[in-house]
Amino acid sequence: MNYANNNNNSNNNITLEVNEKNNDGWYPLLAAIDNNNFEMVELLIDNANRNNIILELNEKNKNEYFPVFGIMNNNHIKMFKSLLYYIKEKNIRLVINENDIENVISNNNGNYNIKDVSEINIEFIKLLHKYKSIDQIKIIFSEKSKLLEMFNEVSNNEKIEEEKMKNEKIKRKTNNNDTPLTYECRNGNIEEVEKLINNGKDINEKNKYGDTPLIIACKNNNMELVKCLLRHKEIDIDLKSDYDINALMVACYFKNKDLVNCLIDNNANIEIQDSKNNLPLHIAYENENDILYKNNNYENSHSHQENPMLFNNIFNIINRSICKIEIDEISGTGFFIKIPIPSKENAMCGLMTNNHILNENMIKLNKSFRIYMAYNEKYGIDIKINKEDFVFTSELIDVTFIELNNDIINEIDPIFLNPSNEDAKVNESVLIYQYAQAKYSLAHGNITDIKSFNYYHDVIINEGSSGSPLLNKNCEVVGMHKSKVFIKNSINRINVAVRYSEVEYAIGISFNNINIYGIEKAKKSARLLSDTEIEILNDYGLQLKLTPDDVNKVIKNINELYKNEEKKKETIEEKREKKIEKKLQELEIIKKSLFYCTFSENLLFYRTNYTWYIALLSKKRDKHILISNLNDIKKLNWYPIIPKSEKLIKRIESKIKYGYGREYILITWLKLTELMYL
Repeated sequence: MNYANNNNNSNNNITLEVNEKNNDGWYPLLAAIDNNNFEMVELLIDNANRNNIILELNEKNKNEYFPVFGIMNNNHIKMFKSLLYYIKEKNIRLVINENDIENVISNNNGNYNIKDVSEINIEFIKLLHKYKSIDQIKIIFSEKSKLLEMFNEVSNNEKIEEEKMKNEKIKRKTNNNDTPLTYECRNGNIEEVEKLINNGKDINEKNKYGDTPLIIACKNNNMELVKCLLRHKEIDIDLKSDYDINALMVACYFKNKDLVNCLIDNNANIEIQDSKNNLPLHIAYENENDILYKNNNYENSHSHQENPMLFNNIFNIINRSICKIEIDEISGTGFFIKIPIPSKENAMCGLMTNNHILNENMIKLNKSFRIYMAYNEKYGIDIKINKEDFVFTSELIDVTFIELNNDIINEIDPIFLNPSNEDAKVNESVLIYQYAQAKYSLAHGNITDIKSFNYYHDVIINEGSSGSPLLNKNCEVVGMHKSKVFIKNSINRINVAVRYSEVEYAIGISFNNINIYGIEKAKKSARLLSDTEIEILNDYGLQLKLTPDDVNKVIKNINELYKNEEKKKETIEEKREKKIEKKLQELEIIKKSLFYCTFSENLLFYRTNYTWYIALLSKKRDKHILISNLNDIKKLNWYPIIPKSEKLIKRIESKIKYGYGREYILITWLKLTELMYL
């Protein structure tokens, strides 16, 4: 039995009789555990796997000594986790009898480290409790069970912790960017609004987005709430938002005649201008609506610096921060990150990867996918989507983020990477830890260009690198690798990554609107609009880009394309069907999300589940873009339509007809609608 002691005999080509016993009842695994030899335990598991042998885990020797007790006696948590991974992988049921633990202790006259069941490390009890709950372990308690007492203690503590986490999540999901008053206004709770105002809350206080309660009421076309607010003499009816729009302008943007009349009846100033010198009259006129400029009232009045992390510390962190994701025949990279939403003190910890690896169809409730940790690639861990946890995905920026619950975090024991507070710059050095061709590796390169929400970089990557984090010199996340794209007029391709700051913005918008739109919204692409909603968008000059005839042609082309591919590459039918299915799923998203502007043909608009995006098309640069192909659509320089966006003004608004033009009205209206049409 000495080979269970000797690391020098760890030749992977040796086939061991792994369950063979000697006269005293010792067998290799039991001996390795007794000697606290983790490397030998791993070798025995590998050998058994290669030879399709199931290891004996429940047998005792003549002294009643058995594997689980040996591990507990040596207090080797890591070895115990490895054994639990093995029984889960092989679907083995481990049997633990408390009487056996008591017997082995009493038969050895106190020579073991554990001299009583109550001295077992509570971390072992937690693991036993978890695996017992999923029926991987059967525990037989003794008559006066100390083990049961410990189990009950763990169970009670878990319930308390679960309730605490539940309350924290509720608190976190209401503690968004609103004041208490703007929060209730956004939810339309008039009774609560009255209570807050009567208890001294400032009726004019703005939320983080710069909106007053009255502006929020007008955005939501909530006449009763508007009347409720106007009854209070402290209200400033003309107060502007931080993006220079007041309540009357909002009502004009939404063409709500009743709201306009109500505000004017309450002495709203109709001569206040926005930052582009637009009066409410101009807004109403550009909206082709007579709600204001034919109103009698109007006619009468209108006469960090941080030290770079030491290199030898990086691997210890990264190996517990990176994982391989496998779904069907798709393989990619994922990483664990702590996102400061809703705050740094109450951050979300989760797994991030690309949407094209984990899309909305793969993250549905009760579905699971498998990951392999970089520090322990032998065992796959199934991640199941929990309905209470926040999940976000977006096909346009190609991101999926899954908040992890405590059970998963305890099982995989990851280290969560921190995001950078600053975007990377052109020529900045970056590292990528990745599963290129399903093998864990490190590569280095530089940011070569920045456009829209994308970085372009020259790091050497390969198939399977999608979803890898781009890390700066401080080992902070600045972006995530997505794909390669062809360079115009070249056979070469360039690497594309999404900026982390864009991801955090998107997740923040979705998270802060949970109480209004629900937690499910962030898990899906933009919803299907009603005919009435489409008519409203049409009225403002937005039309769906793909007609029904276009869609039918694309479907035909997809089927023809993969039919030809099957002949060329002898692709099996199942693979072909999956490719077609994926393309058709993408088409379903595009046909409901992509719009063009009827009065400005070079403007494209895209609906995501958190904001509208706009792109300014160039006939020369974008002539090869296929608007029915999601990968092509991603190549355009998209900008989010949000208030106070310097990039939007610089890249888009400054290049189109402006001032009182319809483009300005359309873009500003979309800013005001927030998530209404998403």
